[in-house]
Amino acid sequence: MRSMRHRRKSRKRGITSLEMVAGIAILLLVGLVVVSVFLATQVIWQESLVNVKLQEQTMRPLQTMAKELKEAGPSSPIGITIGAEQTSIIFAIPDEVGSEEINSWKQIMFSFDDATGEITRTGDASSVIGRDVQSLTFSQAGNVITIALEVADETAGGKTLTTSLTSQIAMRN
Repeated sequence: MRSMRHRRKSRKRGITSLEMVAGIAILLLVGLVVVSVFLATQVIWQESLVNVKLQEQTMRPLQTMAKELKEAGPSSPIGITIGAEQTSIIFAIPDEVGSEEINSWKQIMFSFDDATGEITRTGDASSVIGRDVQSLTFSQAGNVITIALEVADETAGGKTLTTSLTSQIAMRN
C-alpha cells in the first residue's frame, strides 16, 4: 500500500508535457500581441512626426508670405500682380518711409517651382522659403489675397502624407 501512495505523490509533483505546451502557447500569444501593439504604436508615432514636420513646413512659408503681403498696398507703384499660372505674385512694400509719404518701395516676388517643389522669395536677395511643396496658388478678390499651399512628405514606411493650408490676407488701403 505504501508503494501505491508513493507513486501517486511523485506524479503530482511535476507538470505534464501537455501543460508545458499549453503554457508556452499562451506565452507566445501574449508576446505576439505585445509585439504587434508595439509595432502599430511605432508606425503611428512615425506618422505623427511626419505630420508635425509637414505642419511646420506649411506654416513657415505661409506666415512669411502673409506678413510681407500685409505690408503691400494697392497704392504701390507696381500694384499687386499674380502670375498667369497663379503660382507667383509680385508686389512692393515700403522700403523707406518719410514723415508723410513713402520715399521708396522694395519689390518682392514669391514663386513656386513645380520641378523642385520649392517656394522662392526674391527681393534684396533670393532665398528658398519652402520645400517639399506640392502646390501653391495665389488668387485675389477685391482687396483680399488668398494663398493655398500644399506640402507632402513620405513616412519611413513609404506612406505619403500631405498637409494643406489656406490663408486670406486683407490688403491695406
